Amino acid sequence: NIYVTKFSVGFGPKLFSYQGEEVEYSLRAIPLGGFVAFPDDDPDSEIDKEDPNLLKNRPIFDRALVISAGVIANTIFAAAVLFAQVTTVGLNYETLKPGVLVPDLVPRIVKNDVILSVDGKEIMSSKSS
Repeated sequence: NIYVTKFSVGFGPKLFSYQGEEVEYSLRAIPLGGFVAFPDDDPDSEIDKEDPNLLKNRPIFDRALVISAGVIANTIFAAAVLFAQVTTVGLNYETLKPGVLVPDLVPRIVKNDVILSVDGKEIMSSKSS
């Protein structure tokens, strides 16, 4: 076990907070990421500075695992948001067609006619056609 004093989802001002036996849990205003606070550098902490359950007193592998857990959690969350967006909203595909879409302004050309060439020269595809 590694001592933790705060566990928060989000950043900014607290919207909701609950003080557990040892940990303060909170929900913050900006729902991006979050943080975990450790008592290692807290001068008011009553935990002995040599306690083996403080993060700074753990083996390097344990510290690396704890620190990388936040990055991994954020990466998984970002992938989940991207997956949800693609499966619900979809991706934007543009289909380019040759010619120019003409409004109903020119005589003998009807609205929505497509001009494919002018004086024998082919008109290339564009986003607006």
